[in-house]
Amino acid sequence: MKCIRIAREQKIFAAEFDKVICSGQNSFFLPDDKSKVDFERLIKKIRLEVEGHVKSNAHISIGRRLSAQQIEISRKIFSDETLKFDCNRIALRKLNDKIKQFEIVEIFPFLGEELSETQLALW
Repeated sequence: MKCIRIAREQKIFAAEFDKVICSGQNSFFLPDDKSKVDFERLIKKIRLEVEGHVKSNAHISIGRRLSAQQIEISRKIFSDETLKFDCNRIALRKLNDKIKQFEIVEIFPFLGEELSETQLALW
């Protein structure tokens, strides 16, 4: 229910990921400075409202547990790339232990509604 409320209140925003990080065995995109602020605001709201673990900051994974060769390939392929899109939903994901991947359980679209906190009376 809390995810529904957060998504109903959240306005769609432009997102841009322009930094590629290749370190250890992982490769991922990070948001530009403006998008980082927008994502931090949203993630803070989610962390305050939703029980569970919102562990990481905004990023887009390219790959995990990559070999040194795969890291170098990622660096070459993605270093000049910028990903732009409208962030218009959040997804609730659950780890599938069999395949060691997260699967989407439910999607909550952003509606940008202003919700009143006051209680209404019928009479």
